Amino acid sequence: MRFEGREGANTQRSVRRVVPYPDLYTNYVEVERGKATAEALEALGAHVVVPDVPSS
Repeated sequence: MRFEGREGANTQRSVRRVVPYPDLYTNYVEVERGKATAEALEALGAHVVVPDVPSS
């Protein structure tokens, strides 16, 4: 997701790792939706890893 500089929650002790794959719409149009997804998952205690995916 295109939101570099986002300070993630301290979830280093988390046993859950979540890898949400952003689609083109979320990555370029609804970026705030992607940020909110990551923040919600972190609030639930998951370690969020957003992969670099090529654009289509």
